[in-house]
Amino acid sequence: MASETVWLGHDNSIDLVLKKDGVALTNDEMDAITKITATFGSILIESTNQAADPIRWRGSGYDTGEIRISVGAETIPPRVYSHVWLTVYDAANTDGIVWSTDGDTISVHVRADIEAGT
Repeated sequence: MASETVWLGHDNSIDLVLKKDGVALTNDEMDAITKITATFGSILIESTNQAADPIRWRGSGYDTGEIRISVGAETIPPRVYSHVWLTVYDAANTDGIVWSTDGDTISVHVRADIEAGT
């Protein structure tokens, strides 16, 4: 299981490569994505704009198949989320495909803003 840390109030990102059968998604496959969601407990983070939303894909300098999840500005209670689910949507998969990393979910420790004293 992948384990990541998010710092609220900061720009740290979780950088992942989406793979199908062990191979990173192609640029064409990444271009076909219409939405990606990440579920932190009962909090759903949704991105439909690959360049401006909290979950981004196909940006300048990104590796093939890479997504970047930047949720430091989101309202997510600080704690360890042992199972963060990613769901990827495209025109052929309008109900989405629940994605996993190495056959499992991502564990994310959301930490309070260290500069806010919370």
